[in-house]
Amino acid sequence: LLYFALKKKNISAMLYHFPSNGIIGRFVKNLLDSKKFDILNIKSRALLTAADFYDQYLENNNATKIIIFDRYIYSSYASNMALDRNWIKTIHKYGQTPDLIFFMDGNPSEILKRKKLDSCALDKKRQNIFSKRYKKIFKQISNITINANNNIDVIHQEILKNVNQKINI
Repeated sequence: LLYFALKKKNISAMLYHFPSNGIIGRFVKNLLDSKKFDILNIKSRALLTAADFYDQYLENNNATKIIIFDRYIYSSYASNMALDRNWIKTIHKYGQTPDLIFFMDGNPSEILKRKKLDSCALDKKRQNIFSKRYKKIFKQISNITINANNNIDVIHQEILKNVNQKINI
């Protein structure tokens, strides 16, 4: 919704998803769908994630004013809590530092109902684990926390308000 709102105002924007539709992203999605991603070595998972983010970032060539990722390095922190955070930062060092970070904080059961919107929302157990991990991470990282239990239109308006404050759209 943010992407389309920006486009409607003729603001240059790119929207990227994880996993992407690129070669690496399709491979990751296949692993996720077949429930094989989590059995990979933890460093291999982190490297695949970083490669997919970086591949998408390179596609943009810094030519777009606004880049929107539905996930970013913080997903790697949440997915790979057993790894040293500095190692994760190192494998992501060529990516941009975000100007805005939105943390979509919601009840895992509610988030699971939106599974069609998020291919990584596999089951309630996974949602509960990741909810706790993200809350821990975003206590340490500056972000804008959004109540993801709200109606999607309410969430969209809150995001637009914050983006507008940042870039005056």
